[in-house]
Amino acid sequence: MPSRTEHDAGVTPAQAADRRWLKLGIATLLGMAAGTMLLATEAQGRPAARRPRAGS
Repeated sequence: MPSRTEHDAGVTPAQAADRRWLKLGIATLLGMAAGTMLLATEAQGRPAARRPRAGS
């Protein structure tokens, strides 16, 4: 099995940067999806008396 350095030997710095941005974008999208699901779940479980009023 080739080592990590042998596997990445053909990758140019531009390709590595592209991969980095792709991974960052995917992580951002997953984080946003998880955050919106968490907020929606938390708001749904709150009692009506504790919910902030629309006018406040």
